[in-house]
Amino acid sequence: MKFTILALFFVLLIHCNSAPIKRAPLCSKATWNSKPLTVIPFDSNPQQQLNDPIDITFDSEGSFIVTDVGTQSLRKFYEDGRVTTLYTNKDVIPISVFVDQFDDDAIYFSDHQDNTVKKLSKDGKIMKIVADHQFLESPMGIYVDRKGNLYVGDMGKNRIVKYLANNQGIQIIGQGEIEAPSGIFVDEDGDGAVYISDTDGNRILKYLSGSTTGGVTVAGGQGEGNGLNQLSGPFQVLVDSTTGMLFISDMINKRIVKWAKGAKQGEVLSGTTSLQWAAGMKFDYAWNLFVVEQKQRPWSEWSRGNGSCIQHTGHDIEQVQLLYSMCEQLLTEYCTNRKRQETKSTNTPYLLPINLLSITLLYLKHYHSLDYIATELNFGKSTIHYFLSSVIDILYSPVYSKLILLFDDMDDETTIHGPEESHKLIVDSTFVAIYQPEDSEQRKMYYHAKSLTNYAFKIQIACDFNYRIVHVSKCYPGSVHDITILRESGLLEHTKEHLQIIADTGYIGEQYVITPKKKSRGGELTAEDKDINRSISSARVAIENINQRIKTYTILRSTYKGTYDDLDKITKISRVVAALCNLKLSKNPIRKSRI
Repeated sequence: MKFTILALFFVLLIHCNSAPIKRAPLCSKATWNSKPLTVIPFDSNPQQQLNDPIDITFDSEGSFIVTDVGTQSLRKFYEDGRVTTLYTNKDVIPISVFVDQFDDDAIYFSDHQDNTVKKLSKDGKIMKIVADHQFLESPMGIYVDRKGNLYVGDMGKNRIVKYLANNQGIQIIGQGEIEAPSGIFVDEDGDGAVYISDTDGNRILKYLSGSTTGGVTVAGGQGEGNGLNQLSGPFQVLVDSTTGMLFISDMINKRIVKWAKGAKQGEVLSGTTSLQWAAGMKFDYAWNLFVVEQKQRPWSEWSRGNGSCIQHTGHDIEQVQLLYSMCEQLLTEYCTNRKRQETKSTNTPYLLPINLLSITLLYLKHYHSLDYIATELNFGKSTIHYFLSSVIDILYSPVYSKLILLFDDMDDETTIHGPEESHKLIVDSTFVAIYQPEDSEQRKMYYHAKSLTNYAFKIQIACDFNYRIVHVSKCYPGSVHDITILRESGLLEHTKEHLQIIADTGYIGEQYVITPKKKSRGGELTAEDKDINRSISSARVAIENINQRIKTYTILRSTYKGTYDDLDKITKISRVVAALCNLKLSKNPIRKSRI
């Protein structure tokens, strides 16, 4: 793996040997050297070499610390050339790193292996867990403010978790608004706003100080692309409090973007136009910009480091290899047939079966445009469309049939699954937004009031009380009623007095479907009715959390770009994603089993 750490020098480096000092204000017309200095080249001496760096930060002495997924370590690089390993463990996957210079240079880093944030003493000798999997799933960016509040980008649940200082509780920021939070910056010297790099949303969001909702797009947000008004997979954001200037690590566009306050578009820093996969970045106290540059495409990440694999495909190496084992024969046959069909073309690019799988997982997770993938792979757009559709078809049969199953003892009256002996399943529908159809009849058919576009597909999910998906319906136009989907799903064939389904009020009308009690006109609910409703609400938390987990795959969360009349294709995509969610369940449980 090739990488470098680059520095774009602004003025001479300041040497600081004690408490943190405040930077001098940044001039609004500041420029950076167009020829960056390589601080640590990929072919550096063995002591300095890193294997898969992700993020970088500085301590109060001017040394910088790097998270290295490849060596599963945090390494410290001193200004005099010395290098030390602060922390390493074969069971750690360090992603983002932050040094709290107001707490004796305490070091925080997010760990993808066990979904925690760990805190180290500045020498790395003392370690403790300060945030764990109780609230986190795939933690990414971190920030610690001067009050001691810890902000964590929860990539798995698409939100920011703020751990209040002195164990005063937590706050959730941006729930339902953020698509994939990879970087966090708190403007403590300015208005106290929280800035979020929304990687899958291709934008930077700003939350006013103290607010938990109502994030405003301040950069990007114009769809994925390389225009000056667009971002593509922004990984990190830094803010100058004096000018309000944003500095954005625009990862997929391979550049650093400077975005003025209130501007409609950004400006590419001239020294960053030749970057490859810009990852973490930080300013030192003299406004020199240090950037971690990666030189390997994310679709080959599966074979490198576990953390990178999770970051790009949403699954760790073991899970990718398990998926591959399920469909290896089919993928191999597909590749062999494609290669045989195109033997006349000597310039036809070729991908190994495992890379086809990896790219397809990346596509489902991040939903990059076909144009972007085609450009990066040097394939034609039509070729990309064909092989993605083919691999999804290949995945569908073995993965859905093996990972989405009704439990064997469903008809056993003595087996308890839910809060009541008769409660076996929970159902709910979810939707996938689509663009407005041109035909008026199609607009009526696909209308869905909850969709931001007012049009959608609808699918129904059924789960058990251990948060496992057991059934996914075929895809329907958005106007189809929930109870119709349930009646056509085949699930009602299993219901009887001792086998009942819990659902919301959209499913009223079936004998063995338990729904909340409704007040009669002018009447009130009895105490018993209220208890029943509380029980149903508590049970439905499982399906609500599952619907959130499904939407961590951008292809089901964002507006669908394919043709809306191919219901069979979106059905397969939805079922494959549901199967992938079940695959992750053993390592990343939504909650502990209720039973």
